[in-house]
Amino acid sequence: MKKLILCASLVAMAMLSSCEKELLVPEGTKPEWLGESIYEELRSGTHLEGTFNTYLRLVDDLKYDEVLSRTGSKTVFPANDKAFERFFQKNSYGVSSYEELSEGMKKQLLYSSMLDNALLAGMLSNVK
Repeated sequence: MKKLILCASLVAMAMLSSCEKELLVPEGTKPEWLGESIYEELRSGTHLEGTFNTYLRLVDDLKYDEVLSRTGSKTVFPANDKAFERFFQKNSYGVSSYEELSEGMKKQLLYSSMLDNALLAGMLSNVK
């Protein structure tokens, strides 16, 4: 019985070791499925609704543009300029313009709108 289990284990190990797939993206390249960087997409607005000038201003002021220029580094849920207009009309910070935001407020607005790693809609489960 022990010999049978040992033989089955060796066969299973041989089968598993022969199935090798390269999952890593070579250094210096980007995965084809990610497309442009978040930063470039926000600037161009090609696939987005509205403009994101205020959000980009947050990114630039906090020197986060380099991070968002790396494809696949973050998932961002940015507010467009219309959303910021509504925010400046009434908010818990008590500010009515971008210039009134402190650095801490800017950080809270920016960092609360993103997640680490790339999450794409096509990667999420389709549960109804």
